Amino acid sequence: MISLAVGELVHAAAGVLPEWFGGEGGLTADRTAGPAFAAGLWPEWSLGSDLHVYYLTAVWTVAGALAIHALGRTPLLKLANAVRDNPQRVAFIGYDPHRVRYLMLTMAGFFAGVAGGLMALNLEIASADSLGALRSGAVLLAVVVGGSGLFLGPVAGAVVVTFFSVALSRHTGAWQLYLGLVFAAVVLVLPGGLAGGARDAARLVARRELAGWLRPRGWAAAGALGGCAGLSLAIELAYGRVHGAGGPAAVSWFGLTLDPSAALPWAAAGALLAPAAVILFRGRGRAAASPGECDA
Repeated sequence: MISLAVGELVHAAAGVLPEWFGGEGGLTADRTAGPAFAAGLWPEWSLGSDLHVYYLTAVWTVAGALAIHALGRTPLLKLANAVRDNPQRVAFIGYDPHRVRYLMLTMAGFFAGVAGGLMALNLEIASADSLGALRSGAVLLAVVVGGSGLFLGPVAGAVVVTFFSVALSRHTGAWQLYLGLVFAAVVLVLPGGLAGGARDAARLVARRELAGWLRPRGWAAAGALGGCAGLSLAIELAYGRVHGAGGPAAVSWFGLTLDPSAALPWAAAGALLAPAAVILFRGRGRAAASPGECDA
């Protein structure tokens, strides 16, 4: 929380001190102005080439991932996990929790600085938006969606968040709502994130129990898919009705052009949502009727 507060402080200072931070336009640079690497040798490397910047970013990314993976196997990380869970007990066994937190914050700042430098090198601009709570929130969202219990969990979460913000935003303006729904679904259904769900599925496959686990849940899965389709249709219809210029705008949904002011598309969305709602309430009723089974 303190690091988020410091970030918000710097973000506020960026607007107050434009001579330091460049104001709303940020700070720009020209990466082609510098000298070429290994001048006179073959091949000659230069930051002016997008391909060379890509390779440089890839090398730093792999090196950073290996360093983080190696850090996860050190006693320092185990101490950091212990401090996170119970700092008083760590202090009783002779370690300083404040020193452990300081070291972890320093290392996290180092890797974040490398990532920020690579982003500035690629975009040739550093703006105040990178210091705000939205950027920090996006990182935390990726960690929660992917799962923090496994090393590749945040990577999977970053892929999902990037997909929604880059790929899905080209097709719908309500992509942030979809991302929020995915976040809520992961928190409710997969507490360990996508990586934790994949690990549990792999264990079921290894024990040859996946088919038995899926068989009684087949209808629930079908209803959930239908509910997702109905919810997506309702969202697109509502978005087209509200954000249309001068009135309701036609909605494109899986290749179909629909009129949000007509009754038939809304009826189709309701027909898709009804089975999912029935399955949801039946599942809640069964869970409430047999609490001892959950405890067992």
